[in-house]
Amino acid sequence: MFVVDVMLNKYTRLSLQLNKTTVAYLYRDSSYSKTPNVQTSKTILLKLKQDDHVKVVCDLNNVNINGHLFSSFTGTFLY
Repeated sequence: MFVVDVMLNKYTRLSLQLNKTTVAYLYRDSSYSKTPNVQTSKTILLKLKQDDHVKVVCDLNNVNINGHLFSSFTGTFLY
């Protein structure tokens, strides 16, 4: 199980990738223009094999991710 929780400061899209294939998106709409920071999250279950690689990629707009105490990317083994 992987959880991505990020605070984004402008219109953007992040993708959660498994071996360079997108398995989920996180999106911050441009309609939040009056709110400088928006919190968004995604939880996904993936069946992994040895040597699989999971990462978060910004694939729309350059974005600042507010890291300290506001954003995280975690994974845990369930079974």
